[in-house]
Amino acid sequence: MAEPDPEAIHIPVSADDSNDSAFGDDISDTTSVASTIWRHRYENGRRYHKFREGAYCVGDWPAFYREALDHLRPGGWINQMEMAIQFKADDGTCPPDHTMAEWSKLFIETADKFGKTMKVADNMKTWITDAGFEDVNEVRFKLPVGPWSSDPKMKELGKWNLLYCYHGCEGWAMFLLTHVLKWKYEEVMVLVAKFKEALRDRKTHAYYDVSVVYGRKPSAP
Repeated sequence: MAEPDPEAIHIPVSADDSNDSAFGDDISDTTSVASTIWRHRYENGRRYHKFREGAYCVGDWPAFYREALDHLRPGGWINQMEMAIQFKADDGTCPPDHTMAEWSKLFIETADKFGKTMKVADNMKTWITDAGFEDVNEVRFKLPVGPWSSDPKMKELGKWNLLYCYHGCEGWAMFLLTHVLKWKYEEVMVLVAKFKEALRDRKTHAYYDVSVVYGRKPSAP
């Protein structure tokens, strides 16, 4: 099966790059949903979920895929979607020294120290293939951050993705940076404020990659 070249997928840019107050309306499209979960860890103003608390996600992805292969029936399929966390832009508006790009670099390096890689999207095709799956294919998409695209669908996706990043960033940063890098709460909040400011800049045409990989367990001989 032919694989699309992610660099060939173009997201058109809207001519409206203004930073006027109307942009704030994109942040307020939803209302808060109250949680009924009150007994989980509460720290630095955040309440954390209980899933594998302190351990979190997979530590050894190659081993994980080998286990998946063992548990599938012959001819069964594995299908996984992962988001990269590396913010970038095709038009140079998110260079390596941009706040959003530096945010990505910090998180990737910190997660490596924690023993939980954040580069799954970049490696899972190789890992799934090495585990023994056949007919492994990858499809990559560009997911815009912010409503900067002139394409209506991409604009809508970007708007909701901005909301996701804007309201999620403090929670993503707080535990990782205070526990792994031993930052103070105030230091994390300064970084979060800078990141949120960068998110709201419509002159930055940032996106990140989304990867979908699927493969088949060999049929029984």
